[in-house]
Amino acid sequence: MDIFETQFHLNNLKLAERRFREQADVFTEAVDCYDKLVKNLESQLDQQRTVFKDLNSVRMLKLKNQTLETRKEFVKANFFNEYDIEKLSGILAPYIGNNIPVLELFPGTGQFLPYVVASEPLYIADRYMDICIDASASLNNEFYATRRLRKYEIADNNVIDLPHDSFGLVYCFNEFFSSNEDYIIEIAKKNYHLLYDGGKFVFNFMPYDQPWAQLAAINYQYSCLDYHFLITELEKLGFVLVNYSLQPVRSSYIVMQKGNNPPKPRNKISGAWAEIIDT
Repeated sequence: MDIFETQFHLNNLKLAERRFREQADVFTEAVDCYDKLVKNLESQLDQQRTVFKDLNSVRMLKLKNQTLETRKEFVKANFFNEYDIEKLSGILAPYIGNNIPVLELFPGTGQFLPYVVASEPLYIADRYMDICIDASASLNNEFYATRRLRKYEIADNNVIDLPHDSFGLVYCFNEFFSSNEDYIIEIAKKNYHLLYDGGKFVFNFMPYDQPWAQLAAINYQYSCLDYHFLITELEKLGFVLVNYSLQPVRSSYIVMQKGNNPPKPRNKISGAWAEIIDT
């Protein structure tokens, strides 16, 4: 069996095992049998998945070394479909408000910006200012795009110049599907200092244990990530898992929170509309 078939059978076995385990008092032998099969297939897949780890590392290096020209090509090639936009924008909705500062890392073509304009203030950041400027055009509002939207160029993903302990939401949907786990952890360390207590870090990814994601990793420039490992490492940084979901295409996501406590109530004293950004 190839890796795709093995993964397909393993996932189905796990579902069956879970059902039998719910009635373990009746199906004790079946549970033991499924458990052995699952462990055997997991062992096979651990060896086969090394190809994805190698691909992930190569793609991460290409991502970090993009010139402005190759980055523009990357952004253009990874335009989101309506299904992904609907699913991912819906995840952000509970964390948007006119008293919640929001940052989108690597905004791509700006497809998600129209869904977060209620945030004040709203920031975007990329390794190249040209990407931020192009993304802002998605708002179809020149005044907002040029005078209110706060754009930052972050060389080497360095967000140190952004305000610390200030954001209720930092999200990234246009980057991590072509990286590896280490890259996300590196950025999460920096994001942790940007969020206030209870702030959310939200991002999408391609899961390593789904055949459709594995096929996409072979056929396209996508990476399959070990999200169990990723969540564990983010928890070591001080994040707490809020939830995650595996969904088709690029809409699988993870929501992490800074610390255990929910955000403190925030009173909006004045509107951000009065602040004009010099350009």
